[in-house]
Amino acid sequence: MAAIPPAAHSAPWDGAGEATRPGPVLIVGIRWELARLAARLADLRWHDRPWGRLGVGRWPGCGVDVALAVAGIGKVSAAMAAQAALEALRPRAVVSCGSAGGLAPELRVGDLVLGDPVIAHDQGVFLPLAMARRHPAHRSDGFLPIGSPLPRGRRRSFRADPALLTAAAAAARRAGLPSPHVGPLVTGDQVILQDAARQWLRTAFAALAVDNETAAVAQVAHCHGVPWLALRGVSDPASSDAAFDFTPFLRYQDDPARSAPGALGDFARRARLALVQPAAARRIQRFRQGARRAMDAVAALLDALLPALWPVTDR
Repeated sequence: MAAIPPAAHSAPWDGAGEATRPGPVLIVGIRWELARLAARLADLRWHDRPWGRLGVGRWPGCGVDVALAVAGIGKVSAAMAAQAALEALRPRAVVSCGSAGGLAPELRVGDLVLGDPVIAHDQGVFLPLAMARRHPAHRSDGFLPIGSPLPRGRRRSFRADPALLTAAAAAARRAGLPSPHVGPLVTGDQVILQDAARQWLRTAFAALAVDNETAAVAQVAHCHGVPWLALRGVSDPASSDAAFDFTPFLRYQDDPARSAPGALGDFARRARLALVQPAAARRIQRFRQGARRAMDAVAALLDALLPALWPVTDR
């Protein structure tokens, strides 16, 4: 398979006076996801931005320059990170990577999902059935997705780059990894914990998994004409079995200057939760373990994929 072509031109590192030419920029949402990737990069240089943090380092074993952008949960945060990274670095590709809630019954914690297409599930319109039936894209419940008839920048369903999809599947085979699941990935600004909502996403979109960022990243990459890939590891079943609001415990950015009182505060909250709500404490521990397994799987596939896309001779 041919390597992804180099960027048309290199761009200055925004505000730092350096020149860089990263292969991909990896867009991640939360600190747990970031840490599993940042720990692998050599010579990682971080720069704080109003929307989050942007860094560039070298992926081990192949010397590919990789950018990391971490913003926070949700479509707005992800779109800001993607737009800023593309303008500052002109990367050769964009990868939305992180954890996702599994929707398909065959998915297990640690499985990999390559989203194609990715769809913003919380954008669309519910019409009366008599009106919905006039539209060829209508669903049986009257939901009409906003899709391809719209102008380039307003689409809500996006197809991944075919070359990147093929390369990712081939990389998994070469590395002896389980085959990634390829299919629809849905994105929204809600954490899905209700079985009814989970079933609706399966019925309306045939979705394999759900996350909070990918559709926004895909829209930005699509508008810039940059190849993109959605690479997500399953961290939980996105159902009532995981019914606990984890968001107060998530650190959106990896802050090396975090103070000891803040760390002690986190510990105190977890200790209090263990005493007052032991079932919830067990759920959050399962979520942490699932997120680690998901990100380990993502990193393992990147280990095999990046050298194939950007061999040393291409730099």
